[in-house]
Amino acid sequence: MFRAVLFAFFVFMQFLKYSAAQHANASTDVVIIGLVHYGNKVYTADTLMRVVKRLKPDVLLDELDTLSYPYRKGGFRRMLAWRLLSTKSPFLPKMSLEGQVIHRYHRENPDVVVRSFDQAIANRRKYMRGMRVVDVKLFNAVYYAHINNEMSDHQNSLYDQFLQADRFLDRSINFPLWRMNNDTTTAMLRQRKLLGYAYFRKFVDSIPSLSRFSEVLAKDEKEWTERNHIMAQNILRYINQYPGKRIVVLTGNMHRYFLLDLLSPQKAKHNFRLLDLHGNDLKVPAMQQSTGSIQ
Repeated sequence: MFRAVLFAFFVFMQFLKYSAAQHANASTDVVIIGLVHYGNKVYTADTLMRVVKRLKPDVLLDELDTLSYPYRKGGFRRMLAWRLLSTKSPFLPKMSLEGQVIHRYHRENPDVVVRSFDQAIANRRKYMRGMRVVDVKLFNAVYYAHINNEMSDHQNSLYDQFLQADRFLDRSINFPLWRMNNDTTTAMLRQRKLLGYAYFRKFVDSIPSLSRFSEVLAKDEKEWTERNHIMAQNILRYINQYPGKRIVVLTGNMHRYFLLDLLSPQKAKHNFRLLDLHGNDLKVPAMQQSTGSIQ
C-alpha cells in the first residue's frame, strides 16, 4: 500500500513538472494596437471593444503609468459603473477609448490581468500639452523659413518629402482601426517621425532663424526615444511574467512602429510572437537605426 501511494505521488510530481515545463516553453502572443486615444469619425469604443473581444487577451496593457488613477496601488482599480455610463456626458472629463474598453472588458472578464506600461509622468496632461506647443511652434517656424526662401533647393526638397509624410499622418487620424494598424500605415508613420527628426535637425543646424530650436529639438527627440524604450522594456517584463499568455497592448498610433521595431528582435530570446489585429503572425521590417535596441 505504501509503495502504491509513493508511486502515485511520484507520478503526480512528474506530471506537475511536465505541465510547468510545457507552460514555460509556450510562446507568448503579443498584439500591439495603435489608435487615436479619443477615437475618430470611423471607430468608437464599441469598435475597439469588438476587436479586443475577438482577440481574447489574458493580459491588457494600458498606455498609462503607475502614477495614474487606476494603477496607483500597483494593481488595477476598476472604474465605477456610473462613470463608464457617463463617458458621453459633455460635463465630465473625457475618458480615452482604451480606458473605456479596458474597464468594460474587465467588468465582463474579471480574470483578465490589467497593467500600465508607460513611463512615469508626474503631470500627464501638462506633459502632452507641452509637446503639442513645441511641435506647433517648430513646425510654424520651419514653414516660414520655407516660404521666406531661407532654404536651399535641397532643403526645400527635404521639406516637401516631410510634408507628404505629415499629410499622411493627418489623414491617418481618421482611418478605420484595421487600416491604422496595417503595414502601409505603420511604415508611413515611421517615416514621418524619422524624417521629422532627421530633416529638422538639418534645418535648425543650418538656417539662422531656426537655430533657437536646436536644444528644444534635441530634448524632444531624446525624451521621445527614452519613453518608447521604457514602454518596450515594460512590455518585455510582462511577456516574461506571463509566459504562454496572450497580451494585448493599447497605445497611441505613433508609438506602435517604435514598439514593434524594438520588440521584434527580442522574439526568439524571450519566446513570443507579434500578431496583427486578426491574430496572424506580423512581419516587422528590419529595425530602424534611430530606434536603438533593448535587452
